[in-house]
Amino acid sequence: MGTGSTVAGAVGSGLLVFAMLMLFATPILYRGWQNRTKYREYDSLHAESSSEATDGDIVMLSGRLDDASDRVTSPLQSEECVVAFWQVSTCRRYGTFNINVHWSEEGVGIDAGAVVLSGEREEVVLEGISTDQQLTTQDKLGQVAGSKRDSVLGSVPLALEGETFEDEVHPTADWPREYADLGAKVGVQNDDSRSQGALGRLLRKVRTPTGTVRFRESVMRAGDSLTVVGRVVGGRDKRVTVEGTDAVDPVVTRASPSELRAKHRRAYRTRLYAVPLVLLAFASLVGYAVYL
Repeated sequence: MGTGSTVAGAVGSGLLVFAMLMLFATPILYRGWQNRTKYREYDSLHAESSSEATDGDIVMLSGRLDDASDRVTSPLQSEECVVAFWQVSTCRRYGTFNINVHWSEEGVGIDAGAVVLSGEREEVVLEGISTDQQLTTQDKLGQVAGSKRDSVLGSVPLALEGETFEDEVHPTADWPREYADLGAKVGVQNDDSRSQGALGRLLRKVRTPTGTVRFRESVMRAGDSLTVVGRVVGGRDKRVTVEGTDAVDPVVTRASPSELRAKHRRAYRTRLYAVPLVLLAFASLVGYAVYL
């Protein structure tokens, strides 16, 4: 049997370890809090007809992309589609021997024309979908810290979780014209004046080198399912512009309303509840080891 001081020391050690682990897990917990906020936002919105809403209301609508929608050409695959989501990122390595990899987002965007959403009872014109952004240093730091993106561009990572075209190119390689055009749009360019050298080519086969640029794209075609969160505008001629409020983020996704809510519910339960429980169990084992 341990003495009272031994028990106190074990409990103290366990609590100290738990506090330190929770401190390191703060970014995960913060993202979990964000997911819970999003879940509550979207759970408070019920899929409804825009004709039943008044101007200025925030609604969640679901349907299929109508053939009447304008077509655009996707920037990477040059594919005719209704909506194209894209992202450009650069590989950054850090840590001992540069083992750890971080893909730093350089630019993100959505290309779309006039989009018509066909629901069960009506057709709705969606506005304000097409937009893009070149990330600044402050934007990149905000992403690392878990800051949310307050525009429809927050839908891009969700879209890229599905069927996605992806390609990685070295900055010294010859880029296809489509890659060069999109890269220039977000401030990323190839440098074919520098040679990789024999060692560089060898390392490239072993691991992704620093400076490698990753291009990703996901497209939606006529007939695909779409869910949108936006604001009703236009008086009698109801339209929905993809914008939110301080409390509700706009979204454009191929996920259904129930899938969208379930995604954020799973994420916040894992990050806010499961992670602390695992850390508490580990800290308890440390305390028990001290007690023995």
